Amino acid sequence: MRAIEVPVRDRWAQRLSAAGLPYGASHRLDGEPYDYWAEGTALLLAPDEAQAYTAAARELWRLAVALADELLGGTQDLGLPLLALPAVQWSRGAGHQGLAARLDFGATPGGVPQLFELNPDVPVLLPECGPAQREWHDALPAPLRQRTTQVNDLEAALERRWAQLLPEPGTALHLTCLPDPDGEERANAQVMAGLARRAGWRPEVVDLDALRWDGAALRAPGGEALGHWHKLYGWYWLLADQRHSGYALRAFGAAQPLVIYEPLWRLALESKALLVHLADRHPGHPNLPAATLSQPDDPRGWVRKPLFGYQGAGVHATTPDGTVHRGDAEPDHDTGWMWQALVDTRDATGRSRTVSVWLVDGEPVGLGVRDNDGLVVSAQPRFVPHLIAC
Repeated sequence: MRAIEVPVRDRWAQRLSAAGLPYGASHRLDGEPYDYWAEGTALLLAPDEAQAYTAAARELWRLAVALADELLGGTQDLGLPLLALPAVQWSRGAGHQGLAARLDFGATPGGVPQLFELNPDVPVLLPECGPAQREWHDALPAPLRQRTTQVNDLEAALERRWAQLLPEPGTALHLTCLPDPDGEERANAQVMAGLARRAGWRPEVVDLDALRWDGAALRAPGGEALGHWHKLYGWYWLLADQRHSGYALRAFGAAQPLVIYEPLWRLALESKALLVHLADRHPGHPNLPAATLSQPDDPRGWVRKPLFGYQGAGVHATTPDGTVHRGDAEPDHDTGWMWQALVDTRDATGRSRTVSVWLVDGEPVGLGVRDNDGLVVSAQPRFVPHLIAC
C-alpha cells in the first residue's frame, strides 16, 4: 500500500456532496477547517494485498458469528447489559436478519491485516466507501482508471439485500439518526434510504428524538406506526439512554410487529469482549492480536479499549517505552474494558492507517482506508480513496 498523487477534480467538494458525502470538507473539534476527504491522493494496493483484507474479513466474520451464537447460550461474559441479555438471546433465536457489517483492521507496513474491531451494529462510512469512491474512480483520467479497480460493490450489494428483506413493494421503512454538526449521520441514512428506495421500499429519514412511543407502538412524527426501522444509534447506547431505552425494549412486545435493522443480537458481536474470546479460541491466528479481559500488570505493549466504544473514544495505547497515546474523547458510558496487544501501525511519518471492509451476506463488498494523525484512530481522520492495480 503506497500513496500516489492523482488529479484534483474541479469543484471536488461539491461533487462529493452530490454523491452523498457533504462532509468531505469538514472542521476539526476546535473549528479549524480540514479536508476529511483526501482529494488529490490515492492509496494504491497490490491485488494480493487487497485480497488479504477481504479474505481476513470473510473468515473472521464467520468465526465471530459462530462464536457469538455459542457464547450467547453459555456462561462466558460478553459484557452485555444483564437486563437486555434475554432479549438479545431471543432476537438471535428468532432469526432476526441483519443487513451489513464493517470490520476494521490495522494496516501494518508490509504486514498482515490485524483485526481491531467489529462494527456489526452501526457500520457508518457508507457514503465515502460506496458512492463517493465510485464517482471519484469514474472521474480519473482514462489511462489510470483502466489500469485500476476497487473493492466497491457496496451499493449494489445493499440494494440486493434490501430487495431480499422487502415484504412487499412500497413497504414503509423509517431510518433514524441523531443530528450532528457536519451531517455525517444523516448523510449515511440518506444514502441507505436511496438504496432501499431502489429496492422497492418507501423510506423516510427522521431524527431519532422525533419518534414517540404511545403505549402501543413506536410512531414517526406524522403518526405512522413503525413497522421497519433502520437506526443509526448503537444498541448499547440505545439501551443505556433513558430517553430511548424504554420504548426500544417495549417495541419488541408491541401489538404491531417491529423489524429493526440492525437486530438486537448484533450487540453480542459489537462487544469487544468477543475479540478476547476469539483470540482465546484461535491462538496464533495471524489476523487476531492477543487480548484479555484482565488488566495486565504492565500496561506497556497493550491497548485498553472500552467494551463498547466509537472512533477511538476511551482508547489508551501504551508503547514499549511507556508513552500513553489516547483517543480524542472518553466514552459516554461505563461499559467495562478489554486489553488488546499493541499493533503499531505507524509509518515513518508517525501516521497510521485503518482499513475497513464492508460485508453484506458475509461477503466483502466494500473497502475504505482512513489515515490517522497518530497511533490511535481519531474521531477526525482523513479518508483516502483506494485503487487496486489490475
